[in-house]
Order: sequence, then C-alpha cells, then structure tokens
Amino acid sequence: MQKREGFHGQQMIVLPKSVIEEVKKNYLINSLYITDIGFYPHAEHHFRERKRGATGNILIYCAAGVGWCKTFTELHTIEPYTVCIIPAGVPHKYGAHPKKPWTIYWMHLEGPVANLLVGKEVSTHDLKQGSLEEHFQRVQVFDEILQNLGIPYQKRNLEFANFLVSSFLTSILYKDIKQSASATKGKKIIDRSIEYMKQNLTTNIKLQDFSRQAGLSVSQYSTLFKKHASMSPMNLFIQLKVQRSCQLIENPYMRIKEIALELGFDDPLYFSRVFTKVMGISPLKFRQTVLS
Repeated sequence: MQKREGFHGQQMIVLPKSVIEEVKKNYLINSLYITDIGFYPHAEHHFRERKRGATGNILIYCAAGVGWCKTFTELHTIEPYTVCIIPAGVPHKYGAHPKKPWTIYWMHLEGPVANLLVGKEVSTHDLKQGSLEEHFQRVQVFDEILQNLGIPYQKRNLEFANFLVSSFLTSILYKDIKQSASATKGKKIIDRSIEYMKQNLTTNIKLQDFSRQAGLSVSQYSTLFKKHASMSPMNLFIQLKVQRSCQLIENPYMRIKEIALELGFDDPLYFSRVFTKVMGISPLKFRQTVLS
C-alpha cells in the first residue's frame, strides 16, 4: 500500500497562488521563499512520484525512521538526521521505509537564490555528527516558520518566516564551516597566540617565542597557525603591527621614525618598506591622505 499524504498529527500549509504572487513582488524575500511546508510524523506507507519533477526545490529533513529517494540514475537512503534536497524539474519519487517509516519535515523553495543554493543534482546532507541540541534548534526554527506561515498571510509574518528559511538552510548547507569554526583545541591555541601578538606589538618577538608561548615546536606551531589563520604567524604579526601604525600615523605630532621605534622596528626605512608592502602606500602618503 502506498499513501501520498494524510498522517495522524501531520501539519501542512500550501500558500495560495495569490499570496505567492505577493511574495514575488516583495524584494526582501522574493529571492528565496517557501511555497509549501509540512510535517509528517511516522508517515507509514508515504509515497510520492513526480515524473516531470516539481516546480520548486524540495527539501526533506528526516527526524526519525528511514526513507528513500530515487531518480533516473540514483537511489538515496534517507536516515535520521539526514536531509535530501531535490532540485526543481528533476523527475523523482520518494517514500517511507515499509518497516521503519520516516518522520519528516519538508518544504518547497523557490526563487533565484534557492535555485543557486540547491544546484541541479539531488543531494543528501548527513547531519548525524551534530549534537541533539543542534537538531532541536533546527526543528524549533522549522516550527517557527510553520507557525508564522499559518497566520492568515500577513506581510510581516511572511517576511519573518522566509527570513528564518535562510537560518534553517545555513545550518544544513554550511555545517562544515560551523563545525570548523567551533572551539577546537587547535583553534583555542591559535586564538590565544593571536591575542598574545596583539599585546606585544611594541616588541620584536620572533617565531620561536610564539611557538614557545603556544607550547609547540616551531614546525607544529607554524602548521597549526596556517591551518587556522590562513597565513604564517610572522606575516600576521607584521600585519597587526601595520594596523596599529595606521592608528599612530593619524597623530600628526608623532614622527614616522618614532612610530617605527614604538612598534619594535629599529630601522625606520625597513618599517617604511614593510608598511608600503602591506598597505600599498608609503607611511608619509598615508598620513597625507588621512589628514587631508
């Protein structure tokens, strides 16, 4: 037995065409917006087939159970904490596992930004590595979207709901960035090192000093620093010094030589070359620009 819809406890909203037309005229949200949205708990025998694809992009977030999605060339198994995204116009069919029916949150998305984010191929996104808290937050955002679209199509509620869609998609499509930006041990070490640099801009600290402060060998420290800061430690230290010098140069009563000495440069000419290389302009010309 196959069932297209109608599940105990389900929620579903399909925006009327008249409302969608108003959304398309709204420049705040017409690049990425929802046309249909729903929640199907324990969707036993759920099945849907679109031989010509859907007019919008389909996103299915599996919260429990198991399902599947099939195109002409691929079969995707969709397990808990997995998202399946089907681009508009791609022929497909999907459904619940016969013995472990899925519980899904789903939405149809349209607009040029939605099309760019989704791409042209069916994709799955494994979110199992995320915490339960992240899952609950994602579901909470979905519920807010659903609730606001359920209010009789008021403009501000439509805008708010569609703004939340960006947050929901970000947690899925950019999960790798979020994970890499988390407070890992390596990142904490480099964050402390950069803070140490900022506190010692007036000194002439060398690479060995930074690695010693981080408790690593020079090679370990340099590799870890480049991984998290995308540049070498000394290059960043120099850039921080130049940034500070830009603030000091705005003081017309400080000579360039004094600024160089203030930042640990014994040779003012070397400081001038470093400043020019980083800023693309000499210290004197920079001063003339900011004070003119």
